[in-house]
Amino acid sequence: MTPIQKELPIGVFDSGIGGLSVLSVLTQEFPEEDFIYVGDSANNPVGNRPIEEIERIATTIAEFLVAQPVKLLVIACNTFSVVALDKLSKRFDVPIVGMSQGIHDALRIKVKQKRKGPLGIMATVATINSHKHMDAVHSLKPHVKVLEQCCKDLAACIEEGHLDDDLLRSCAKEYVQPLVEANVEVAILGCTHYPLVESVLRELTDDRICFVDPAWETSDAVGAILYSEDLEQSTGRIGSIQVCVTSHADRVTPIVQDIFKDTSLEAKLITL
Repeated sequence: MTPIQKELPIGVFDSGIGGLSVLSVLTQEFPEEDFIYVGDSANNPVGNRPIEEIERIATTIAEFLVAQPVKLLVIACNTFSVVALDKLSKRFDVPIVGMSQGIHDALRIKVKQKRKGPLGIMATVATINSHKHMDAVHSLKPHVKVLEQCCKDLAACIEEGHLDDDLLRSCAKEYVQPLVEANVEVAILGCTHYPLVESVLRELTDDRICFVDPAWETSDAVGAILYSEDLEQSTGRIGSIQVCVTSHADRVTPIVQDIFKDTSLEAKLITL
């Protein structure tokens, strides 16, 4: 890679604000990198849509980012990763990293902390219907029981800005209660929106469940590509963050500022 390609930003995208949880991890792990984030909030939620429609939305966002250009794409959305990763990887020349499933971290926690019960998976309709988390678990540990919990409306609730209120608690309780009743002690947050409200999920389960954020495993995959392809920045400076959304920029801006502890950051409204 030439120096100019190294200096390009990393593109990160999601169907809305959920991927900001992944972007937060990436900026911690790769502080010298520049990032451009696209949250297609105008099309959120995507997890309940037909497969063809999900693929089309993901492709449109990827086309926008590749045109910037970027040196690497991170699909910070489990639904997009499950449904569209293969198609996008064939269509674009830039390296593309989809969301890791958090399986290795979850299984390690179960063993190390001697946590019992089934392994819980909280995710959207499309992700649960793919059974990719369960299949991945059973490919490594066939004896581990898995409880898939479809959280149909949780991502949409979070997207609307309900990060710590009664409406969120009412919505989330419906999805975590079956996990508690099944004695789940470790659960993977299989949608990038969910880590934004992890503290509320812990509260609703009285801290009985350890929630696993797959963003950390995803960050490892990003690092592997940056270093193996000689794409990493090494200027010694702190990188920049640009956040773009397709609707409700005024609502997203304070969320961005809170996550990154930077009042100078503003969400930019774009059209795809």
